[in-house]
Amino acid sequence: TARPRLPRLSPLTTLTFLAGSVTVSASVDCLVAEQGCIQEQSCMAIYRLLEYCAAEEAVAPLRADARLECLEAQNSLQRYRPLQVCKCQRGSRREEHCLKVYWTVRFAGGFDYEVSPYEELKLNLCLKAAQDCGLYEKCGSLRSEYVVACTKRAAVSDNSCNRQKCHKALRRFLERVPEEYSFALLFCPCSDTLCGERRRKTIVPSCSYEENVRGEERAGKPNCLSLQNYCSKDELCRSRFADFQHNCQPSPLSASGCMRERRTMCLKAYAGLIGTIMTPNYVSNSSTEVSQWCTCEGSGNEWQGCQRILQMFTNNICLREYDVLRLGREGSTAQFYSFLSKGKKNDTRNVLTKTVLTTVCENQTVQDK
Repeated sequence: TARPRLPRLSPLTTLTFLAGSVTVSASVDCLVAEQGCIQEQSCMAIYRLLEYCAAEEAVAPLRADARLECLEAQNSLQRYRPLQVCKCQRGSRREEHCLKVYWTVRFAGGFDYEVSPYEELKLNLCLKAAQDCGLYEKCGSLRSEYVVACTKRAAVSDNSCNRQKCHKALRRFLERVPEEYSFALLFCPCSDTLCGERRRKTIVPSCSYEENVRGEERAGKPNCLSLQNYCSKDELCRSRFADFQHNCQPSPLSASGCMRERRTMCLKAYAGLIGTIMTPNYVSNSSTEVSQWCTCEGSGNEWQGCQRILQMFTNNICLREYDVLRLGREGSTAQFYSFLSKGKKNDTRNVLTKTVLTTVCENQTVQDK
């Protein structure tokens, strides 16, 4: 069989190869990279030659002169970056074709076990936390209980929920479920909006967080001062809010951002507010910023007092610098899961969860280096 000839590259073609017609990234698909190469005439000629080389080598070892030309082709194709950095997806419909492309451009690479041809698996840790909760009967049943309470209509003709029952069920869940399960649901680290949306919706915010009126009409945010006033009339809410202020008091002079340096107590106090009228939550799917469902509009000469309440969440360095609420920054995932698994060594029901958390922790540690 006549083999293709290796084309000579002009300076212009070399520059085209370096840039390529495909945006180069660490996760570019090899099938996409192949299509980009085929659209470049010189790239396609070299790639077809490498295909020929790989096919012939699979049958019998190439002669010295033929092998030399194949190696020249492989070196020339290194200028086309998309094919050099591309990866494949496990179990995809065209996985075999993708892998053929991956190994064709590595014709003389031998067995390289240091690099995987597959894309890194992006683990949705919020989804994993929900699955782990479902495997532990107590967590699964109490989670289902609060989801039902927070989504059930208050009346047949009314689409609004029973907020009081929703809050009670949420408090029951947080008080009775071990923190390694409940906190994993509330504070799971996210790197994309899909995970962030699941995290934000953990507490069913349409009922527990946002304030609705009859039907599907949504009420405007209440004033933060009014919210605090209602809270002060309820002993449980008043106590939880006082506990939050005590344990999450910020300090710019502290390395942790917290005056009392008790990070775990701040986390517990924050979670303790969930299920009260002062329930906080994530404000969007794409950030870790938290806030209450309130505003300072119409506060008049009490505006500064209102801002103090709001900024306990939106501008609190104790929360912002706290490892769990600064998810996505360097080291936070590993430290978070280390905290969750601490002190649980003798609890046999958590073997599966600890194994998963340890694996995630180790993987994140490698990524952070």
